[in-house]
Amino acid sequence: MRKIIFIVLLLSVLKSVVAASPTPINQTLTIGKHTFRAISVPPDKISLHWKDKQGNAYRSFGALKSTLQKQGKTIVALMNAGIYTDTDEPAGLHIESGKLLRPLNTQKGKGNFHLQPNGVFLITNKQYPKILTTTQYKKHYGKKNKGVRLATQSGPMLLINGKINARFVKTINSPYSRNAVCTTKKGQIWFLITDNYTRTNFYTFAKAAKKLGCYQALYLDGSISKLYQTGVNSTFHFSHYVGILAVTE
Repeated sequence: MRKIIFIVLLLSVLKSVVAASPTPINQTLTIGKHTFRAISVPPDKISLHWKDKQGNAYRSFGALKSTLQKQGKTIVALMNAGIYTDTDEPAGLHIESGKLLRPLNTQKGKGNFHLQPNGVFLITNKQYPKILTTTQYKKHYGKKNKGVRLATQSGPMLLINGKINARFVKTINSPYSRNAVCTTKKGQIWFLITDNYTRTNFYTFAKAAKKLGCYQALYLDGSISKLYQTGVNSTFHFSHYVGILAVTE
């Protein structure tokens, strides 16, 4: 009887280990001549980074990767987060490990960040991912940001409740490399990026997020976009970054 109980407990432990594994799900999508790469991982394996403990900005994938490895973590993926300012600060809300480093930005302005509606990608303390418009975030979380583990604000929203942002024009000529984060109705998170030398406009990029099965999608940045994956490509990039999303074991 004890032997049977032991086997049952062992199987239960093994099952929980497998379920908690951050092994990424990779997918490639094609829309016309445009190719996109996507990776999906559990929310509890995602972290957001800007500066180290000494207050120095990481700026590069290589620097962040080195720090995380010294902490005993295995890198699965790295991707640049939300748009930043000319003074190398997050343009909007930035929360790391529950700590507010930059407040929600509700001001009007020019550029992609302010193209409405813009929004926030967040993960709660209970490891639940959400993508909300800035207006929705302000309504639900206000200035207290209660229960938010990490958050990065950017814009524009690509998908809102499964529909492509109405401001996007199908035929507009705006070819850039782009990256985004999106979520499905079931709470699955996808990091999405234009692959290789693909350049695309907002509409086609949003269409890729929808084809991926996402219900909410937030544009993060363009032209400097990169999604690093261990064993897939290198950490090298020309431009520096401010916020960086990391997926680690």
